[in-house]
Amino acid sequence: MSILPSISIIIPVYNVEKYIAECLQSVMWQTYQGAIECILVDDCGTDKSIAVAEQLIAAYKGPIEFRILHHEHNRGLSAARNTGTDTANGDYIYYLDSDDFIDENTIEVLYDSIQSGDYAIAISYFTKYTETGDEIYCDEWIFNEPRVIEPEEYAERMLMQKSNFASTAKLYKKDFLEKLRFEEDRLNEDTLFVIDTISIIEERKLKCIDVPLYSYHYRMNDESICHKSTYKMDTAYVENIQVAIDRYKDRTDLVEWLKSDQLTRCIKVLRDREVDKMHYEIVIKYLRYFSNKFINEQKRSPKTYLHILMIKYLPHLMWIIEHKY
Repeated sequence: MSILPSISIIIPVYNVEKYIAECLQSVMWQTYQGAIECILVDDCGTDKSIAVAEQLIAAYKGPIEFRILHHEHNRGLSAARNTGTDTANGDYIYYLDSDDFIDENTIEVLYDSIQSGDYAIAISYFTKYTETGDEIYCDEWIFNEPRVIEPEEYAERMLMQKSNFASTAKLYKKDFLEKLRFEEDRLNEDTLFVIDTISIIEERKLKCIDVPLYSYHYRMNDESICHKSTYKMDTAYVENIQVAIDRYKDRTDLVEWLKSDQLTRCIKVLRDREVDKMHYEIVIKYLRYFSNKFINEQKRSPKTYLHILMIKYLPHLMWIIEHKY
């Protein structure tokens, strides 16, 4: 009987008292027959998340090894993931956020997929989990058979969001992550992480496998930073995606798509009634990068086009008009 490789599931924990039990139970129910270690990283929240986790783990009698690591103070999601990665013993690593949960066959299917060829990453997909139901995150992500992603197409698949472009819902070979970590003290950290994975995939000419598995349930949590600070997340995306635009400037089609996406995010921030002046001014800087011709080519209505030009050339006046009255 062959011994299956070990897998590390890394879960940052911060103020998820309402959700942590469901998250951990979804790990406990995994059908994968190899060794699983689950590393919880306590990022110093203010609720009883860790107490709930400790109670649940104490009552657990199964084969999965649970460890809880403690930060001395709150350091953020990226730091928590890095702490877990640095101490992981598994041959493979899977990132799971503590307000989300996964189906019981998730690790088994991803492992079977990644070992079916010489793949660096097995990629699965999200469903949006809400109180009223569960639906696939993006219609473009619906497909029926596993598909191999060659190294030369990985950048386009990730950055043009034709595949899951997040760090979660993916099984990574541990040696692939050897020199790769999340940038700390940065919002929208997944974008930079994925950009760095692209460099490694291309340099080492690695293949990945796309799996039609929709078993990661992404909770639409209104209390999370992603939903409470939308303009901050969008501003961070505008800044972070510029790294990819600069890095892949010779790939015309990719850069044009990224610039169009970046412009859309800029407009979204500028129209957000909650945006503060600091983030407004950051995005104005990027808006000035776009030529009027490029903006016009995005097929926006004449009214929208005029509005964008007014924001671009009269930012302080538009701030007063749109955010002070």
